Amino acid sequence: YGVLIDAAWLWEEYLAIVLEGKYQHYLKDRGKRFYLFENCQQIIPDYLSIDMKTVADAKYIPLNTESFYGEEKATSIYYKTITYMHRFCSDLAYLLYPHPDEDVPPIAYKIKTEVEGVNGGKIIKLGLRIPSDCSTYSEFTKLMEENEKCFYNCV
Repeated sequence: YGVLIDAAWLWEEYLAIVLEGKYQHYLKDRGKRFYLFENCQQIIPDYLSIDMKTVADAKYIPLNTESFYGEEKATSIYYKTITYMHRFCSDLAYLLYPHPDEDVPPIAYKIKTEVEGVNGGKIIKLGLRIPSDCSTYSEFTKLMEENEKCFYNCV
């Protein structure tokens, strides 16, 4: 026997709570519908800023190094994000991912990529620092609250 957990879905739902008040979380089965073409090809961004000028997508893979997911997966991630940027007339997008706890300041988890071309724009990979070396649950909770605040302020 075992338990299956959709960690990517759980990560997306968790981020919706962390980003509440700044971003609206969109789900496939409820809420507003967006289309890529006139009334067809529905698209569902994970998050749109309240003013609908910034898109964000949750990824449950380590985006800090492309060696974990390869060029084909990277292309897919970037194409989807650029499509959302174009659809919502945005020049800024975030790819949000869990970042392993390391001895570097949280701002180092922010990786900016310039999109070339006429429309241009920026895609920022932003990692939420996940503590991994805590001796107690209360220590973990305290560090996570600090990391969530920093993450919220960076998005």
